[in-house]
Amino acid sequence: MGLDRFFGDNIYGAPDTMTSCSKEMVIKQIIEDNGISGTQLVSFGDVYVGIQLVADSGGYTVGVATDEARKKGVNLQKRQRLLDAGADVIIPDFTDAEKLASFLFSKGR
Repeated sequence: MGLDRFFGDNIYGAPDTMTSCSKEMVIKQIIEDNGISGTQLVSFGDVYVGIQLVADSGGYTVGVATDEARKKGVNLQKRQRLLDAGADVIIPDFTDAEKLASFLFSKGR
């Protein structure tokens, strides 16, 4: 996706060494390790639980509502679930990563 050039080493997920890891645990670890508040997080995801956890902590959330069946566009049911979970913005995929990064950095969060 090429987003790593915008975030460097600040991309997180479950550790490779763990077979079970909750999203909540990863979010808490990010906040603790970096000495930040939840409002300084940006989350990308297509699962409502992750979106809801970051939204609840005050972070900015990008819901990815790809329509996998058509291989393009937005799945309207997934979009609604992500919005209900607290997504701040919905994208269909990362095709326009440059525009997305520009938009996010203009938010100044």
